[in-house]
Amino acid sequence: MIIMKKNWSHYHNSSILGISILNLKSKEKKILICYTNTGELLFLDFFGNLIQHKSITDKKAIHCVKVLDINNDGYQEIVIGGVDGILRVFTVKDDLSLEQLWTHTFDLSISGIILEDINSDGHLDIIAFSLDRTLRIFNIGGELLWAQMFEKGIGDAIIWIDDKTKKKQIFAVGNDGTLRGYDGKSGELLWFKIFNNKLRCVSIINTNEKPILVCGGDDKILYFIEFDNHEILKTQTFSDYVWKCKSYPKFSLENLLISSYSFNFFNNSKSLTEIRFSSKLLCLNKNLEVKWELEETNIEYFCFFQRKNLMLIGIGTTKGDLILINEKDGKIIMNTNEKSCINMVQYIPNEDILIGCSDNGQIFAYSL
Repeated sequence: MIIMKKNWSHYHNSSILGISILNLKSKEKKILICYTNTGELLFLDFFGNLIQHKSITDKKAIHCVKVLDINNDGYQEIVIGGVDGILRVFTVKDDLSLEQLWTHTFDLSISGIILEDINSDGHLDIIAFSLDRTLRIFNIGGELLWAQMFEKGIGDAIIWIDDKTKKKQIFAVGNDGTLRGYDGKSGELLWFKIFNNKLRCVSIINTNEKPILVCGGDDKILYFIEFDNHEILKTQTFSDYVWKCKSYPKFSLENLLISSYSFNFFNNSKSLTEIRFSSKLLCLNKNLEVKWELEETNIEYFCFFQRKNLMLIGIGTTKGDLILINEKDGKIIMNTNEKSCINMVQYIPNEDILIGCSDNGQIFAYSL
């Protein structure tokens, strides 16, 4: 039995968009990094105390933060992207000072960042994609290795390693309705497929027979696509936009979570608590059969994590619900409301706590 108990909350004067974890080198200590819609980084300990506060952008929202020791010097780097289109890379010292390594400027907002040794040279690379239509790959020194361009902005991308050849590919989807596959080392466009509307998410699920590409977006359809001939094998229709899709667990990718998203709370005369959403969370198994559904839930973020012998899913919703689900059957273990849209949820295994952040500036922690 799991009982969630709220340990602490910290309030900031602007919306908190996300959370990452930083490992300090000499102190063998973990720190929370929270990023805001006004371009700040907040450093907190695991008791909710603010340690440091740094302004990074000129009050422009930070959308994505990745933390990892990318150059193997023992100090972790922070890779930051956001609305101002500037990709920033810092080394974090033990006193939490930031040493800027390099920057690179896109023409529009950065949508996402992936850290991966994409050319298999033994060093991590930085993959960044933007609403300026470009996908760009950098080495750890900031050198541009290759770049490709869509007709419109890019919304999502994933890395795939071919089991037979061990070669890495990048699959990306864009607002132009295309799914594109690239050779990770050379950047060569291998193939592309055009759909009727904006695509928002892409993933891969390993079925009983073979891996299948999955993508979806604003036409409210999830597409299952053959790897070899790129034909559509089947589709799944939703009532709302197909917002996110992610396969799991990491080493087998035999299940798929899909969340749909509704914007009917915009300019709605009803209060948010009164709105009945048609959006949902859907779980598929390796036979592409529905394992379970969580209906009438508008999801902002979900994460998977293992706790003891249970695989759990943490969810943050537009209505401010923090939901904990048993992955096996989709049953809700705990559900509590934080009264503001929850933008991200993260589980910290060593602390056994669930961390979340909200539009109202709250960062909070629940023990499990």
